[in-house]
Amino acid sequence: MAKTKEFLDRPHSEPVSINRLEVRSWRRQRWLTQPQLAQLLGVRPQTVYRWESGESSVPAFLKLALDQLDTLHYWSPDGVDALARLGPVS
Repeated sequence: MAKTKEFLDRPHSEPVSINRLEVRSWRRQRWLTQPQLAQLLGVRPQTVYRWESGESSVPAFLKLALDQLDTLHYWSPDGVDALARLGPVS
């Protein structure tokens, strides 16, 4: 019980977020098209377009999802690498 109280009492950091221009910049720095990013995130290409154009608000979880993609992939000018950092799941 004491550990739970310690967790609840600790200072919490501000929520991590990303804006539409940062989404576009992140995608372009990794040589990805909107459809490629959409596929990696499991959303429709129109969704990525709407985030970047400001037509839809960027969801709060997106920064964490993009950080996770950076953990799992090497990026190249040819697009998303075929070799994720994690090997095949056995």
